[in-house]
Amino acid sequence: MMFRTLLDLVYPRFCAGCGGAVGANESHVCWDCLSAIQYVAHPYCSHCGDPVFGRVDEAFTCYTCSSATPHFDRARSAARYQGPLQEIMRNFKYRKGLWTGDDIAQLLLACVNMWVGVQHAGY
Repeated sequence: MMFRTLLDLVYPRFCAGCGGAVGANESHVCWDCLSAIQYVAHPYCSHCGDPVFGRVDEAFTCYTCSSATPHFDRARSAARYQGPLQEIMRNFKYRKGLWTGDDIAQLLLACVNMWVGVQHAGY
């Protein structure tokens, strides 16, 4: 903790989503950006993982996947690629923002845990 505080004095951390201050947490994403990320949760298409709006009680295939079968078995997204997440991913991919790796890993871990939970529930 002391090392992190000293490091923040020398190299202050800024949010990878908006460029603002990140606060005392060990993340590189501020709370405002974290709360603005649109997470993908059940219900979603059983093939492409695109979110479905409304109530769905069983496995659902969206119009796009049912009209032209995708060339993959299954795809899942942790969150929609828009807003702060889009900027975070651009920092990681195109600006060599490896410091955001832990934040992205936490997002992906949440996606995996949610998907495993949905599979366990039988959806």
